[in-house]
Amino acid sequence: MLLDTLTEVYNRPLLLMGDFNYPDIDWSTSTGGSATSQRFVDGVQDAFLMQNVLDGTSNGAILDLVISSELEMIDVVSVLDKFSSSDHNLLQWEVKLSPIVSAFNCSRLDYTRPTSMG
Repeated sequence: MLLDTLTEVYNRPLLLMGDFNYPDIDWSTSTGGSATSQRFVDGVQDAFLMQNVLDGTSNGAILDLVISSELEMIDVVSVLDKFSSSDHNLLQWEVKLSPIVSAFNCSRLDYTRPTSMG
């Protein structure tokens, strides 16, 4: 279902984060240890998305991911200490967004409003 969603949002700004629970994916080589994991890696690559977490987030495995559609959207992801009673580490990152300028925000003359001719 996630891979179907990725194809629906193709070519739109996307930030996807969470515990994806694929401990057998080696993100440095983009290889999965199972068919399901490899299908996930292939789906991320086919949608031209970037996985931004480089260090282990749970017992050395990269389970928690920050996936973005734009190269400059995520600066650096920091893996912090463990979260409370969880075996997962906290993640911290900075999101850089660029506002989209709309063509509808331009000035227009209002020909229905009476003007004063001094």
